[in-house]
Amino acid sequence: MNALRGTDTYDLDARFSKIFTFKERYKLAAFVELYNITNKANFGNNYGGTYSPTSTTFEKPLGYLNNGVSLPISRQLQLGSRFTF
Repeated sequence: MNALRGTDTYDLDARFSKIFTFKERYKLAAFVELYNITNKANFGNNYGGTYSPTSTTFEKPLGYLNNGVSLPISRQLQLGSRFTF
């Protein structure tokens, strides 16, 4: 029956960076970080009424795999830079 396996989870994150050099001594590193690029809600095995088809919550998600937070983490973008000399 495999009722306790849950649904597949997806998590795709990426970081892109570019280093600019000035006068061979100064460097500026610019970067962008992307989180949850697929914007997929991961339910895991948090479903109700797994063993009772007559239940009103049968096979309906009750929460997310998000450390107890009630809403899924949506796409996020983070920008940053680092200057070295």
